[in-house]
Amino acid sequence: MLQVTPENIDQVRMQLTEGNVRFRMLIDRASESDARFGCLLEWGRREGVLFLDDPDRVYRSWNKAEMHLRLIRAGYHTPHTVILPSCGDSPGMPPVDLSFLGKRFVVKPAHGSGGTGVARADTPEEVSVLRTQHPGDQYLLQEYIDAASISDRPAWFRVIWCLGRIYPCWWHPQTHIYAEVGPEEEIRMGLKPLRDIASGLADICELGLFSSEIALAPDGRFVVVDYINDQIDLRLQSATTDGVPDVVAGDIAGRIAAFAAPCPGLYGLAISVSDPAQ
Repeated sequence: MLQVTPENIDQVRMQLTEGNVRFRMLIDRASESDARFGCLLEWGRREGVLFLDDPDRVYRSWNKAEMHLRLIRAGYHTPHTVILPSCGDSPGMPPVDLSFLGKRFVVKPAHGSGGTGVARADTPEEVSVLRTQHPGDQYLLQEYIDAASISDRPAWFRVIWCLGRIYPCWWHPQTHIYAEVGPEEEIRMGLKPLRDIASGLADICELGLFSSEIALAPDGRFVVVDYINDQIDLRLQSATTDGVPDVVAGDIAGRIAAFAAPCPGLYGLAISVSDPAQ
């Protein structure tokens, strides 16, 4: 296995060019945050390597504005949303009615991960300022979802999909601490829709590994809050408080290994990571 990091990306790129390094499968966990890793995708396409997730499908999933429209068309509950053009295309604040978003709403760029550029706002003036932070990107203005409470904790979930298996987890929206949803909890608390939603999202994005944030609203609706998170953080909970439960991360690793095993002529697996800790 070859781990490609910001520290060795230039060396690996040279080795690929000179033919001194080859691999048959690539797991990309870095190109969204660091364009230097794009050379691995280009090389992989030319050489016909196996990708855990096809780059073209990954790119489509990164656009939150497009994913929002696809989820709406598929009938999923999402936060009430206004999609604004980029500041570059429309410098002034478009005349839109923000009243149905509530007194305080969430502002997020259409691209980006890890909460980059996401903020709260309650006036058009605040939105105008936030749009200038990513002037080439569309922006989503979304109502803030207050989750219901179940057993004294917010009914907020992060559901991970990996190659056909679904891992529903409690996920606290402030602390970001995970806890597995147990089989008995899933039945007793009526949480099976989490699996149904994850399966539907997988059909839409066609990715092998992603996560999604889903909240159970007080009115009983399961609302998809953060649609498709690719290149997810898989740090172990035993190593960091807000990491993924170890048993979940271990099972994901096993499924990826099983996915790679039948690859004809597999003689190398490359994983690109912008942060080796993840």
